[in-house]
Amino acid sequence: MSTVPNLVASRELFSNLVQRELRSKFKTTALGWLWSLANPIAQVVIFTIVVKFIFKVEPAQGAGGLNSFPVWVLCGIITWNYFTTAATMSMISLTGNANLVQKAAFPRALLIGAVTAAQGVTSLIEFGVLLVLLLILGVVPFLWIPLVLVALVALVCFTTGVGLLLSIANVYFRDTAHLMGIVFQLWFYATPVIYPYEHLTQVVDNEWLLAAYQANPMVHVVNIVRDALYYHRLPSLGSVAYVYAAALGVLALGYAVFRRFEPRLAEEM
Repeated sequence: MSTVPNLVASRELFSNLVQRELRSKFKTTALGWLWSLANPIAQVVIFTIVVKFIFKVEPAQGAGGLNSFPVWVLCGIITWNYFTTAATMSMISLTGNANLVQKAAFPRALLIGAVTAAQGVTSLIEFGVLLVLLLILGVVPFLWIPLVLVALVALVCFTTGVGLLLSIANVYFRDTAHLMGIVFQLWFYATPVIYPYEHLTQVVDNEWLLAAYQANPMVHVVNIVRDALYYHRLPSLGSVAYVYAAALGVLALGYAVFRRFEPRLAEEM
């Protein structure tokens, strides 16, 4: 069983699993880790053309007069990509390591944790590039980095909880990956990644729809990261509290469900 003491005692195994994930990520590609930057850059180009130039959506001016839609949207894309990539990889982490799960005795939750940690390293590299871009544009974001880390800790907890739930679902219901592909597409447009949060709240007047929209934890995580890096402003305390309550709640639920079904994983595979 994946009890907390067992997870702590298996930290060396966890470290090895994370290193394995990092080494295997781009080992057969010519550009290697540069591909981790290619995807968000391509998304920025596409969304800039579609959202800014076709639909004429313009976010508010940032700190120090910053007016760069590509940088603005990159704050949201990096945050969102961490969530969807880590959750998707977590979903297949058990079935993709079936031989290991069947033959070795270890806390299986480490497989999900290793995926979210490895993807976190990739996302930190992307955030590092974003910081460089902000400096080039004359914006100094270093004082706001702690606020970004506050949001990212909650994001890691939330993503790990979602990953634990999806990994179990994928063992018992192999259509989970196809279903979640649709869910993540809908979730993306229900999160202010490529449009300003204020824009949607102004055009939608249905209270129930707005309440459902604001219940999405990713709405708040993206807003906190963007507020810190692009606008240099503090989020509301209620928003931060909600993000952590949702993240820890989903993590606790995911871990409880995972522990419930873990003893039968080897049989189901």
